[in-house]
Formats: sequence, C-alpha cells, structure tokens
Amino acid sequence: MVDSPSAPSGPSAPLIRGRVPASRWLIRAAQLVALAAILVLAWRFLEQIGWRHLLLRMQGARATWLIAAGAALVGRFFLLYLRWALALGAAGFRPPWILGQASLLAAVLVNHLTPTARLFGGVLRARFVSRQLGQPFPQIYATVLVDQISQQVVLGSVTWLALIAVAAWFGFDSLAVGLGLGLILVVTGLAIWRQRAKSDNPRPFATLIGLKAERKGRRLGPLFAGGRELLRILRQSFSNVPLQTRMAASGCLVFSLNAAAQWLIFESLGTPVRLAAVVCTIALGLAAGLLTGTPGGAATTEAAMIGLYVSSGIESVEATAGVLLYRGIHYLLVLTLGLPSFVYCEATTANLKGTRNELAEEAPPGNEKPPVGSPPDSDG
Repeated sequence: MVDSPSAPSGPSAPLIRGRVPASRWLIRAAQLVALAAILVLAWRFLEQIGWRHLLLRMQGARATWLIAAGAALVGRFFLLYLRWALALGAAGFRPPWILGQASLLAAVLVNHLTPTARLFGGVLRARFVSRQLGQPFPQIYATVLVDQISQQVVLGSVTWLALIAVAAWFGFDSLAVGLGLGLILVVTGLAIWRQRAKSDNPRPFATLIGLKAERKGRRLGPLFAGGRELLRILRQSFSNVPLQTRMAASGCLVFSLNAAAQWLIFESLGTPVRLAAVVCTIALGLAAGLLTGTPGGAATTEAAMIGLYVSSGIESVEATAGVLLYRGIHYLLVLTLGLPSFVYCEATTANLKGTRNELAEEAPPGNEKPPVGSPPDSDG
C-alpha cells in the first residue's frame, strides 16, 4: 500500500467483498434488454430479405477484393501492436516482437469471448509480458492503459466527427453545430488536463490508490499497491507530446484500414459506396458495440452498421451482405490468429515459471556459502 499521512492510524473496519452495486446490475439488465431487442429486429429484418437471396449475394463476391480486405484487417493487428510498442518503449520496456504481438492477439481473442474483456483483455496481455520480462505488473499495465486510452481518444474523436457529419446530412443543422461546439469544449478540457498531468505531485492520487489497494484484497490489491509507478508512467506518457502524436497517428491508420477493408468488400460485391459513408458507419457501429457491452460488439455493431447503410440509400440486401462479409472476415481472423497466440503465451509463461522454480530449488540457501568456482554476485 502507498503510504499516506492522511490514512487512518487505527485498525481498518472489516471489508465486505464480492458485493456488486445495484447500478451495475441495472446497467447489465439494460444492456441485455437492448441486445434482445436488437436480435429480434435483426432476425425479422433478415427474414424479410430472405436467407437464400442473401447467401447467393455473398457468394457472388469477388475473391480478389476479399483477399485484399483480409490483408488490410491483418495489417491492422500489426499496427495495434506497434502503437502499444511505442508506449512500452517510452517506459523502458522492449519485449520480443513475437511475445508482444502474440499477447495482443490473445487479448483481442478474449475481447470477443467475454463481455468483461475490456478490462480482462488488457490485464491478460500485461500479465504475459510482465512475467516474460520479469518486470512488475503495474508498470506493464500502465503501458496498456496508455494504449487503451489512446485508442479510445482516437475512436471517440472519429465517432464525434461522424455524428456531426450524419446530423448535417440528415438536415439537423442545430444538432451538428451543438456537437461541434461540444467537441471544442472536450478538446479544450483534455488540453488542460494534459497540462495538469505534468505536475510532479501525485499525492492525492497516491492516497486514493493506496485506499483502493486496501479494499481490493488479494486479487487486484497488488495492482493498486504499485500505484505510484503506474501513475509515474501514465504521467510521463501523457506529457510526452511526440509519443502521443505517434500513437494517435497509429490509431488513425488502424481505423483507416478498417474503413478500407469495408470499402473493398463493397467493391467485391459491385456495390458503389462513398468512402465518407463507410467511415461514418464504421465509427458509429463500433461505438454502438461499445455502448451495449456485447463481446466484440457482436450483433449490435452489425445491426447499427446495416441500419446506417440502408439509411444512406444502399439496398438492404447489399448493405447486409457487405456488413456480414466484413464482420465475418474480422471474426475469422480473430479466431485463427488469436487462438494460437493464446496457446503460445500460456505455454511460454508456464515454461518460464517452471524454469524459475527449478533455479530456485537449485540455488543454495541464504545461510550457506556457494560452492567453490561459483560466479560472483556482481560483475566486478
């Protein structure tokens, strides 16, 4: 725990663990209701189109364009690790490329299998890398937070711009102006926050994290107990303008590859779609998936994208075929790349743990002298 002069000196009251706030249950219930409604509407929509007609339309897609779209989506995974590697390098960590890339792909797989993956996926990749490097988990997890925040800032900015464009397209000029002014206020607030992040006085945050470490117990307590180092890396990373610029540029390239893949899939179907409509639809579709909390945005992202394409004038069959092909290739790549990566990371971590246990057993006890000829403890 982080020491704090304001911490109470007496024994702390017994803590009740495992209790979930009622607000969280309400949010989950609302997400389940929204998901159920979306699934029912999507099923009725697909029944009106006709499954046979839809499958025939998808089978008519040209393979060359689909391969190009798949290559764009694969390249996106490499750029995702490049962005995280920038944060790792700025903090002084340089894991082997195969380990870092595999841990990120394993986290992406987990993101698509469990609704709590927004937290668990980041913890998972930090765990793999920290064990391989032998570094404290909170420090590696701080770089994960930097990477995730950078991603959300880029996605949030693109989504906000997409909302402005959609509002203007449908004639809601006052809404578009209001969204534009709101974006200016948010950017101003972030700039002020970044200036305050340069402060070297982390005591209020350290006190809060120390109390969190005390309350989280055995599972998450060590993470918060290393809060000083975590805050130091966060503060250094967000005050590093060149680093944030490079990470934001990487995030923009990742989003561009998503949009390019979707556009290529529509080209494979012979359906002309404006690139601006693709950009806005992907941004709002991803945002819909995040809000509903489904694993990987399943069902909600597809439903939102199809609805937006149809609203922009694309025929329902073409819009549905294009979205299902795009998301189908995405899920296929997540499984084919993520499963081997997860197995590799788990096996490597297990082997490393076994090796360290063997070395610990072979090491002489602290009260015995090492055998003659043993290397000295220091390089000198």
